[in-house]
Amino acid sequence: MKRFPLLWLPLWLISLSGLAAETSKAPPLPDPLTLEAVLQHADQTPPEVLLLRASSAMLAAQQQANETATAPRASLSGSLGRHEFQGDDHAYHTLYLNLSQLLYDQNRSGALNAALETQRKAVEMREADARQRYRRQLMRAFFDVILADLDYRRLNEKMAVVYVTLDRMRNRHALGSISDVELARQEKDYQQLLLQRDQAEKRQREKRVLLAVLMGRPDALIDSVKPPRLSPFKRSLPSLEKLMARATQQAATLQALRTELAALEYKTQWARRSSPITLEAVGQGGIRHYENEIDKDRWNVALQLNVPLYDGGATNAALAQVAAERLKLRAQLGQTQRSVQQRVVQLWRQLASMNRELAFLKAYSNFVDLNYMLKQGLYENEERTDLGDAMIEQSEYDYRMAEARFRYALLWQELDDLIGGKQP
Repeated sequence: MKRFPLLWLPLWLISLSGLAAETSKAPPLPDPLTLEAVLQHADQTPPEVLLLRASSAMLAAQQQANETATAPRASLSGSLGRHEFQGDDHAYHTLYLNLSQLLYDQNRSGALNAALETQRKAVEMREADARQRYRRQLMRAFFDVILADLDYRRLNEKMAVVYVTLDRMRNRHALGSISDVELARQEKDYQQLLLQRDQAEKRQREKRVLLAVLMGRPDALIDSVKPPRLSPFKRSLPSLEKLMARATQQAATLQALRTELAALEYKTQWARRSSPITLEAVGQGGIRHYENEIDKDRWNVALQLNVPLYDGGATNAALAQVAAERLKLRAQLGQTQRSVQQRVVQLWRQLASMNRELAFLKAYSNFVDLNYMLKQGLYENEERTDLGDAMIEQSEYDYRMAEARFRYALLWQELDDLIGGKQP
């Protein structure tokens, strides 16, 4: 049978992993920080996975405890005493070696071992799901840093343009060309943009700290980041029916719940034999010391059969508990399956609608390029000096395009995780 020697070792390593992370000095992050470097942390062990590994170690401990029921046993028993016989007091000492081996228990211990092993497989599936979610969280946090930078640049350019206008209006106000109300309105708009830019600047710091914390490096300083090369909007989207059917079969959370239900089938077999028929081999041999005589007993070997006639309702109670667990798991499976299907519908809708968004962004890009060329020509000919408006449009487009690309990548990543990987 399978043994688990040194079972305490994985638990000890798990407990030390957090301490090692705190005491060891981690190397600095690359500058600029790339998405590939961030996703390398997905191969490390986040706290959610550590909790699942602890659950797996506890199940292994229960397996080890269960297997000791069928393991050979040996013990020594002895006594030091006095014996009265016909009015005389005599010394009477014994020393015996006792051996036993369970030969048959209607496979009760085997059923429990199979149930625990199946539960461990379910924990492994949940660990895979936790790693997928952690990977998506890292991607989203990295994208948020880039978007925060683009948002700050967009607001900073807009504020600069508004400030130029405000400075001109102040001069015109001094000459009496504009009213106090017009100047006050422009002052209000400028201060509002200044507030928004200040908030955007703080978001830059916030998003960097949140990314560092998520990576398990709260002390790391993230300066510049390198935008990733993402695949274009060219992936074909399968039908909704196909995606829902595949997610229903392949989603890690659903597979884990189905595996836990399979474990309950073994546990039902175990519960039915709460008071099993057992057959055990026993043996005993030793020494008896009586006064000055020592007798060496021969070995006594026997087969012991135990047939319970009434267990007081223990079997019914165990079966009722397993039935309640099964009812709970089936309800969780139905609820989770509905949530997965609803999420697939949402992802499909958002990805399908991005075709229209792509058409808008293409038209927007065309406008930005033509507008900038026009404004640049006028600026060089000194006919107009509002080149800043074209730069604002460019910054706005850059932000929208980056946000769309990042959203597209995250939507596909989540959908791929739900359907069991990227499909050809």
